[in-house]
Amino acid sequence: MSPKTWTAPQLDELTEGEELVLVLTHEDKPVLRVPVWVVTVDGVAFVRSYLGVKSGWYRRVLAQQHQAISLGGLDVPVDFELVPETEPVNSSINDVFVAKYATDPYRDYMVLPLALEATLRILPA
Repeated sequence: MSPKTWTAPQLDELTEGEELVLVLTHEDKPVLRVPVWVVTVDGVAFVRSYLGVKSGWYRRVLAQQHQAISLGGLDVPVDFELVPETEPVNSSINDVFVAKYATDPYRDYMVLPLALEATLRILPA
């Protein structure tokens, strides 16, 4: 069976959208809806926590990597994967963050080592 891929409209929303809403669950806690910046590289979506690995939403994702995101008005099931700091794609992710959010003063935080260690790949489940 081949891995699932994003539909063209989903990929467009991930690529062009300013923010992506993560729909996170964890044990008996209420659903957490968190807006984050998202970039795509070669058709793959990535998010980072500018607060690094201590961020609450990031820890929730690590505790349960099968979650959801809001796309096209629907909660779409996804799987999150940790992207090691040494993975070559990080350089492209940095470039896309800087270009996509060029006018936002917070964009530089997304390419600092603190955020780099909290990079996640989002795959359709």
